[in-house]
Amino acid sequence: MREVSRFETTAQSLSGAMSTIVLRESLQRLALVDELTGLPNRRAFMSGATRIAGRARRSRETIVVAMFDVDRFKSINDQLGHDEGDRVLRRLAEIATATFRQEDLVGRLGGEESGILLVGAEDGVRKRLEFLRETIERAGILRDRAVTVSVGYAVGSPGDPQPLDVLLKAADTALYAAKNAGRNRVMPEAGAPPA
Repeated sequence: MREVSRFETTAQSLSGAMSTIVLRESLQRLALVDELTGLPNRRAFMSGATRIAGRARRSRETIVVAMFDVDRFKSINDQLGHDEGDRVLRRLAEIATATFRQEDLVGRLGGEESGILLVGAEDGVRKRLEFLRETIERAGILRDRAVTVSVGYAVGSPGDPQPLDVLLKAADTALYAAKNAGRNRVMPEAGAPPA
């Protein structure tokens, strides 16, 4: 009888420990993953990008930071509802994840804005970002209209490593230049050579 009681106590202790582990993992996931899209959230993106960029600098690889934003997203939410807006964001996350390499980092930065960090990808980076833009436009995400994105990017040279926050700001500025130039386009940071 004593052994059965000890067994029950041990089983209860193990069950409590397992529940704590599951809860901790759930909380960690909530802290790092955007619930809507399944992409890393801003915190996780920045943390991962900082780590990846540090490694890239040590190995003297080029870093490309890109940001993309859904064109006229407010009108999608206003005219079709937030459920459709959410569906658009989930589909864009799927497309972006499928478009880039496993070693690239894609994350949701907030609202309808996402970030991409590419390492060693300076050759043809504009072509890759154009491919993302075109794939989204042709995806038929909404029946009654095309969903388009504007993309801005900045390239950090291995010989002159810029801090990640400087590259993010340059990519954000390029993103808004793309919006101001008519949307549905890819723009490099000001003064960047065409890629």
